[in-house]
Amino acid sequence: MTSIYIVLTGLLVRFIVPLLLMVGLVFLLRRMDARWQKEAINRQLLETSTAQSRTWELSHCTIAGMANQPAIQSGQPCWLVYRKSNGYLHEECLHCKVFCATPILLPS
Repeated sequence: MTSIYIVLTGLLVRFIVPLLLMVGLVFLLRRMDARWQKEAINRQLLETSTAQSRTWELSHCTIAGMANQPAIQSGQPCWLVYRKSNGYLHEECLHCKVFCATPILLPS
């Protein structure tokens, strides 16, 4: 009877444990790949957004309409150019369709 337990333990250690480790590794790598793909898509969307950089025209922004010259020259989205002196965004920017649709970049 003990020889059966020894053989089963040997099979468990030899085959099942490495198989479970491999399944876990595949799961983690797939999650990492999905995250990296999302980050790449977000970067592309942000580059497209900043390349156009006329977001105030799309959203009819009244803040940017006051003096849109700095936003044109900077090449950044209007909410980054027209932040308050303390770094906060204007209330209108928080409800802007263009601002809400822009993806968030995660730190690299």
